[in-house]
Amino acid sequence: MRKAPILCVLALGLWILAPSAGRADEASEKAAGEAARSWLALVDSGNYTESWSQASQLFKQQVTAAQ
Repeated sequence: MRKAPILCVLALGLWILAPSAGRADEASEKAAGEAARSWLALVDSGNYTESWSQASQLFKQQVTAAQ
C-alpha cells in the first residue's frame, strides 16, 4: 500500500504542471501560425526566392530554389 501515496503525489504534480504546459503549447501554436501566414504572404505576393530561403530544411531538400 505504499504505492498509493506516491501515486497521489505524482498525480498532484502532473495536475499542477498541466495548465502551464497547455499555455506553452498555445504559445507555440500561435507562433507557428504567425510564421506560416508570413511565409504564405511571401508566396502570395510572388516573392518565391525569399519564400524558399525562409523555408525549412526539409522543404529545401525536396524543392530547389530554381523550381
